[in-house]
Amino acid sequence: DEKSSIWLKEVLFRRLIKWIDNLIQKTDQKGEQISLGLINDLEEYNRLYGELKTKYGTEMVRIWPESTDPRKFVYEDVAIATYLLLLWKQEREESGSDALQSFVDLGCGNGLLVYILTSEGHPGVGIDLRKRKIWDCFPGNVTLRVESIDPSGNALFPDTDWIIGNHSDELSP
Repeated sequence: DEKSSIWLKEVLFRRLIKWIDNLIQKTDQKGEQISLGLINDLEEYNRLYGELKTKYGTEMVRIWPESTDPRKFVYEDVAIATYLLLLWKQEREESGSDALQSFVDLGCGNGLLVYILTSEGHPGVGIDLRKRKIWDCFPGNVTLRVESIDPSGNALFPDTDWIIGNHSDELSP
């Protein structure tokens, strides 16, 4: 449909070109991508990671109801959230916008990334094929849905700024 075509052309393609240009600029002499290459301020990353680790990580590890290792999953998602929050901050600064980016996390798994990003003010939703026990531990403002995604034009989420695939391998049965 026309709305999806406009979103692809005006939003997605422009972001892809920007990311590719950024990745080309931020490679080492061997042509390998530098870790955290899109983040301008690694000191800010380390500061924010420590802040979010304290704010969310300790409690999540303590109450973790899943059978998986909480330290691995919790701190991995804290690191991803830190990365996205700083990337989005840079994006707002570059565009001159104060509006916090919205997101959909397809294959959100434990939903922790959705919880952190939502708690930091970004409107979003997580979608996965099955509910996790940890979902019941999140506050009511965290939107997590059980559904499968049909990869058609109807699943493009044209009113959403970012589509995240944190655990997108978990989207199909």
